[in-house]
Amino acid sequence: MELILLLIAPILFTIGGIILAFFTPKNINSIFGYKTGQSQKNQLSWIAGNKYFGKLLLKFGITYFIICCILVILSYVNDISLIFITLSSYVIEIITLIILICKTEKYLRLNNHNS
Repeated sequence: MELILLLIAPILFTIGGIILAFFTPKNINSIFGYKTGQSQKNQLSWIAGNKYFGKLLLKFGITYFIICCILVILSYVNDISLIFITLSSYVIEIITLIILICKTEKYLRLNNHNS
């Protein structure tokens, strides 16, 4: 049961990516969206940042889901430690989210969405 809980985060990332990429919040707000200094500078930055981050998050969510499924299967087949699987999953999640944020910020800077 604990291993199945590992699939919740990738599912939430995938859903979040779908929402941001395809149902982008139209107005800058303090409740929902990709909120950084760069993305909130103007309306164009807000929409571009949310769409871009959403697409990246969607790809990551799907990939992360597949990786977690493989880890869950390996844990049953090879009796791998739950602690190892959980830590591996969290490390993948944190590193990838940092990369996604850096890529989105670079995208906003390079495409002059922050003017």
